[in-house]
Amino acid sequence: MNIRISTEALSGSDTNLLWSGALYGLKRLQEFDHQLYFLIEDLTKQQQQLLENEKIASIKTSPDTVDLQ
Repeated sequence: MNIRISTEALSGSDTNLLWSGALYGLKRLQEFDHQLYFLIEDLTKQQQQLLENEKIASIKTSPDTVDLQ
């Protein structure tokens, strides 16, 4: 399943962090073979680095092809 996640759902109140539990939730979704779509460029460099460290990436697809938003 392709899942679109809004940037606001990822970015925490601190521009250096993500919301509490975001990394865990994203990893769990990937473990169940769900594809994630989010606008990485809308996150700060620090937030992007957190995702990269956990090997969490956004798929390259059209927003129209997502199954769940």
